[in-house]
Amino acid sequence: MCKALKSYLVRELLFGCVVAGMFAIAHAESPQLTAETLPAARREAAARKRRVIMNNDGNDSRTAPSKDRAGFLQSRSVPLAGSQVDAIFYCTGIWGTFTHKSATAELRVGSDQGYQEWAAHLADDGGPDALGTIVDFGHRHGMEVFWSLRMNDTHDAGDPTMMSAWKKANPECLAGKWEDRGTYCGGGKRWSAVNYTHPLVRDRTVGWFGEVAENYDVDGVELDFFRHPVFFASTLHGRDATTEECEAMSSVVRRIRAAIDAQALRRGRPVLLAIRVPDSAGYCRALGLDVEQWLKEGLVDLMTVSGYFRLNPWQVSVELGRKYGVPVYAGLSESRFRDNEIRALRQSAAGYRGRAAEAWAAGAAGMYTFNLFNPKSPVFREIGDPVALASMDKVMTTGARSVSGARSWMHDGLRFLNRPYPLPERPRKLSPGRTEKVVLPVSDRLDADKVTVTAALRVTGIEDAAVLTVSVNGKTLEGGKMKDKWVEYPVAVGDLRQGDNRIAVVLDAGQKANAELLDLLLWIRYPPAPQSAKSKTQH
Repeated sequence: MCKALKSYLVRELLFGCVVAGMFAIAHAESPQLTAETLPAARREAAARKRRVIMNNDGNDSRTAPSKDRAGFLQSRSVPLAGSQVDAIFYCTGIWGTFTHKSATAELRVGSDQGYQEWAAHLADDGGPDALGTIVDFGHRHGMEVFWSLRMNDTHDAGDPTMMSAWKKANPECLAGKWEDRGTYCGGGKRWSAVNYTHPLVRDRTVGWFGEVAENYDVDGVELDFFRHPVFFASTLHGRDATTEECEAMSSVVRRIRAAIDAQALRRGRPVLLAIRVPDSAGYCRALGLDVEQWLKEGLVDLMTVSGYFRLNPWQVSVELGRKYGVPVYAGLSESRFRDNEIRALRQSAAGYRGRAAEAWAAGAAGMYTFNLFNPKSPVFREIGDPVALASMDKVMTTGARSVSGARSWMHDGLRFLNRPYPLPERPRKLSPGRTEKVVLPVSDRLDADKVTVTAALRVTGIEDAAVLTVSVNGKTLEGGKMKDKWVEYPVAVGDLRQGDNRIAVVLDAGQKANAELLDLLLWIRYPPAPQSAKSKTQH
């Protein structure tokens, strides 16, 4: 281990000792916890502040600077100390193969693309395994740690080396077959998904949650239904899940709730149950996930929405959660638009700030990151504070991800789409003289003395900004200039509204009909913060 890394870890340990004492007081076990008082204790625990939840998919060892515990922690965890991350949701593998100790699952020693997983052997030195290591780290630094199970991770559909021996020995428990993979029209064609109509699948899944709650000091567990959203043969074949299939999955959630509650009573403090699901109750129901019924029964403590796609405005999910007293977190997955520049804008710190500000304004309880693994990213130090975000540069877009994935996982899934298609997924053809309209959100209360706003349009097929007429909320923009692939306009703050803003784009009537609006952004820029304020934000 390098000298600098050793020094850093010593400082980290000293800092952790102080925070751990505070965390222990806040999470003190209550010997008076009973079946009658547990629901209230769960509600109190669920209401804790979680500014940012960092989903760690468990591949820490890939980027570790050394093949030991220190390197493992340095990879994705140590730099989170002192950030806005209040909870780590830790995934230890795909369904049935884990890097944590389990009497009923297989040890995860391989990963996709031929990578050999060594985190499974962390416990060989007599210390805790991967999950235990993260729990210890999180609690030393005042962070909750949830064990996250991907309820049907199907990476093994395209990589046979990842498939568990159990799946190979029990093909009747899978939703599909390798030889039929070309015939499926739903479920992402993920033939290797386990089928939750089978009692063996349900029993194994429930058993792992009880096992983790018994053997690890986790603060909660997460049922990740977004990685990947296929649970029954019916959806693989393009049909909506049946009532019986929905009930089969609901029985799993009920049994997991009972298993972790039993462990909560044993140890004297709640074990919370979180779910990550699509942001449409109807879409979930078609998948076989009767989410609203789970909320109604009080089975769920926390809910994260959005992942591969977002179908509704954030407010829809927030209101559903409020109806049943469940905090809702905004899932901010990485962008997967194919255009490098467009994707990079959305994955920039300014892009994350804009997305987070929009979700905070809608009433989200906190932010949840997925596939963002650089623990030194400013995102983990900025998006969890809506007050500070209000004076930070940000970019507002029509969306950070495509919505077409909803159609891939559920046949005709876009029938549940309740917001406009995001650019650039569906570019707008600019026909001469015809108006194209785009809605963009602005979450900030803008002050003309403290902010500048620029509208940036990515338009193909034109060479001069003068051929476009662009207006914001009915006010025509002036001074448009071509800048590389973009046309930029200054926007008067007084012409913008907090909330949705309607932008109209018209190609002059005399132009050829070959132009296309590929993207549209609003850049909101603030004066540089004083150095002292910067230091507080960074630390």
